[in-house]
Amino acid sequence: MEPSVSRKYASIGAYLRSKKKLGKNDSTFVCEDLPPKKQKFLSAMAAKGLKLNKVSLGAFKMKNGAQYSGFYAKEDINPDDIIMQIPRSLLITAQNAWMSPLKQIFLENPDYFTPTKTTFYYQSLQFILDRNPDYYCPFRHNDWEFRMILFYFLYEHSKGKDSEWFDLFECLPTEFDTASFWPDDKLELLEDKAMIRLAKLGRRCFEDEAKQILEIASKYPTILKSEYFTYEKIKWLYICFFTRHYEEPLEYLTYVPIGEFFNHERMNTHEFLYDEAKSTHGVQIEVSIQDNLGSEEKDDGDTTDGTYGSLEHDNESDFEYEKGTELIKTELNSESKALSFKSGEESDKIEEILRGKLEEIYDFLENKLDWGDPFTIFYVKEIYSHLERSKESVREGKVSIDEFLETVANVTKANSQFQKEAWRYYQDALNQDPAAVILEQFESQNRENKKTKPIPSRVFTEDQNWDTKSLGFKAGEKIEKEAQLYLYYGRMSNRYLLVNYGAALEYNKYDNVHFKIPYFGYLDENARIIQKIQDFKMSKFKKFKVRRRKFSIELLNFYKATAWRYSVNTVEELIFPRNLGLELKALDSMKTLYEDFFKNCKSGEDELALRLKDPSIDYREYFATVLNLERQRCVRFHYKAVLVLIEILKRLKSGSKLDVALLRVDDCETAEQCPRNRAFFKKVVLVGVK
Repeated sequence: MEPSVSRKYASIGAYLRSKKKLGKNDSTFVCEDLPPKKQKFLSAMAAKGLKLNKVSLGAFKMKNGAQYSGFYAKEDINPDDIIMQIPRSLLITAQNAWMSPLKQIFLENPDYFTPTKTTFYYQSLQFILDRNPDYYCPFRHNDWEFRMILFYFLYEHSKGKDSEWFDLFECLPTEFDTASFWPDDKLELLEDKAMIRLAKLGRRCFEDEAKQILEIASKYPTILKSEYFTYEKIKWLYICFFTRHYEEPLEYLTYVPIGEFFNHERMNTHEFLYDEAKSTHGVQIEVSIQDNLGSEEKDDGDTTDGTYGSLEHDNESDFEYEKGTELIKTELNSESKALSFKSGEESDKIEEILRGKLEEIYDFLENKLDWGDPFTIFYVKEIYSHLERSKESVREGKVSIDEFLETVANVTKANSQFQKEAWRYYQDALNQDPAAVILEQFESQNRENKKTKPIPSRVFTEDQNWDTKSLGFKAGEKIEKEAQLYLYYGRMSNRYLLVNYGAALEYNKYDNVHFKIPYFGYLDENARIIQKIQDFKMSKFKKFKVRRRKFSIELLNFYKATAWRYSVNTVEELIFPRNLGLELKALDSMKTLYEDFFKNCKSGEDELALRLKDPSIDYREYFATVLNLERQRCVRFHYKAVLVLIEILKRLKSGSKLDVALLRVDDCETAEQCPRNRAFFKKVVLVGVK
């Protein structure tokens, strides 16, 4: 590799972070943002114990000039500086609701306020939770807390100036929502159709909540004023609470007044818990929660909304097969009745041997291998086809039974090697524990039952042991004067942010693009495997998540598997980079996929980037544009990396040594991009190329 190439931003994460200039004096900072209502709110909070240090609320501008609020540094902030302390008395939990006049209402309506079953929205996540138990979705475990606090907010808001939270309500935004509440014409701006389905699912969940709240409120007109318990007011406070709640490090779902002004970015602002009673001589931090943001190399790039795989909701149509495939079952059932060229006892004996040996192999292929990974289903297809050809050769007298048994022995050996290599792939390439691998074909078969499986929820009890800790924030890095201070919500893609928080980020290192690829066309009309896929009720699509910072080894292996042939290639060549010809075929297919993606985009990157500067667009169109632009930036980076890889592999194929082949590809990358590209794909793709 060229020694002169700069390594300042050799990792993708470091490069993306540099684009955003986090912690630096912010050119988008406008001024301090303390109109009378906010000033009154801060003063009221300060009187109750709120402490701010070196920070205040500021106005910032987006690229189109629209302004929004956030925290800014009034002076330089050093690592470990405590910037905010919020006493327990200002943290709003379900305890506030329980201790209010609403307690009797909660007791009289247990089905809603202390539910034993989760909502349909979270039940629909069951197939994701089975594969990724750590999958995060707001309120998945805490319906009773969320519902009590929301009801409490509605009640307190109806009290007007008599509410202790009046100043808080006065400062909540009134013109803001998430993608789940966008009208259909705005949703159509999004070029992520699966996200639109997810947003509509979130809207349906809210509609169900609003309906139940209105029904309960109608039973208590004296205490629950009808003019405040309306659909629009429920939606307003639902959105405000949904997008501004806290969970960790607090024990309970909590609304943190003033804390809601922290916007999200991958910045080292850490939350900590402390006990006010022990803080007379300085804050004694008892629990400090921080994500290790220091090492880009150790950050695997996984996201809160799924890991390596594309974990998203399926369409029912994904499991509807072409009518022509119904003939396959008849063909498959008639297979065992095929007439032999022989007759009598010898024919029966041969058929019995064939059937017995084949069933042993079929049992292994269908019950011991995971058909849900990128390549296994194509390996199985090849073995099916190879055995069918061998079986017919025996029946036609072209091959002896001994030769057939030798074929079976070779296939059995190949199957054992394949399982071993596949397990190694799961562990080395995907960081998965082979022992925890779930066989997708059986998960798909039971998918309807999975939807009704209850998700564990935390149960409310009347003698709840409420948390007594206070919440603080401290800086984890140097922050310059007039820089914006962010709170790191988690590893969230733009799809997840827009549905749950109403915003999307440029240069989001955790963004990704999902591809659903129909694969039946690659199965060579093999009757047995197509019928088995239908019997297992598997999706007719393979799903892939192309991540902002990780080369899609799954997608590469998928396309490689479609070109792999049992009679020509080795098992190791299917799973690992051992055959340059196969690798190049796969890369060419990826190149075509990405080119088709760009062809289907309504607007190009330059047009989208220019639209962000248009002052006439509203915030919905602004963030829809960010989402669409970042999708293209993500795929564009992968596309250029594929072009570079194709050239590198061509160099290797022509006889170049690896160190020479890895030199910069002048037509596809700059000197500054070269080390970043090598870091992007070298460990995953090129290690082991022979």
